[in-house]
Amino acid sequence: MKLSKILLTSTTLLLSCSYGAGQQQDEPVHTLRVLSKPTEAPRVKGSLNGAPEVVLGIDTGSTSSILRPEVFGWAGIERKSLVGSDGRAIIKYPDGRTALGGYVRTLVFGDTGLRNIPFVEASRDVEVVLVQHKVQGLLGLNLLKHFVTLFDPKRSELRLMPEPHLSAQRVAELGFVVSDRVRLEGAGETGLLQVTLRVKGPEGSEDCKFILDTGTGMTEIPKSAADRLGLRRTGALHEVYTERGLYRTAEVNAMAINLGRATYLDLKMITNESPRASSGEVGLLGMDVMGRQKFLLDVKGQSLYLDPSVTLGVSGKD
Repeated sequence: MKLSKILLTSTTLLLSCSYGAGQQQDEPVHTLRVLSKPTEAPRVKGSLNGAPEVVLGIDTGSTSSILRPEVFGWAGIERKSLVGSDGRAIIKYPDGRTALGGYVRTLVFGDTGLRNIPFVEASRDVEVVLVQHKVQGLLGLNLLKHFVTLFDPKRSELRLMPEPHLSAQRVAELGFVVSDRVRLEGAGETGLLQVTLRVKGPEGSEDCKFILDTGTGMTEIPKSAADRLGLRRTGALHEVYTERGLYRTAEVNAMAINLGRATYLDLKMITNESPRASSGEVGLLGMDVMGRQKFLLDVKGQSLYLDPSVTLGVSGKD
């Protein structure tokens, strides 16, 4: 879900000041049932402040957690300007206004829950995107960075694990290979996570940067990179909803992309001419790739681990 651009500044300060007031050190693992298909943006159910359950997207492409305006009313969330302890606004809409938001007292998933979670109220344009994706809100990086996330497509399950430090031993215990670590990096001032992939086309191969975006169903490559690589257009067009409106984009075919030791063959992607980070042209790595195998995401450690037994059009690379 392409929502990260609504935030002009990072929400790191916001969460460090607010999340987890009263949290216990022995916080449980939160196991969330994923309602969507593995290769679609993950959707889960949760109850806010004891109100009826809502559907929330899991979105590493959004720096903040977001709710539609009507949820604030019936969940009893008090609206206020979200500012840091020094009184300076840290979240703003594109027109410069300070974003309104509020703190959810309890966010419950089944038998476990979280407390004191800050959510931003969606602007009108972003609300349109949320409606199109059939969710009432998003859980973004301001929450996810406090957990290690394990996604298991076979079980339709997502686990949020409160791991202060993901050791090599713990990685192995969770069924992943330490040497398969894919290094992530920050994408400029956005606070988003970025990975470098090797993309192959008829005109050669090129290292391309992609934002890790679980809120996107289909991987997106900058049109300039697709043109340089000579990626063939399939003739299909896709409608994409963003906070800047609806646009149509061409589908192209990459001969292969490499992510760590995994090779994804004959991958269809969509194109976009807009840069996605301050560092230059950047694509979006979506769940059409990520959801093909079990993965482990450590936001604070800027690490991604893929299940070594990859399938669904993916081959191992020695």
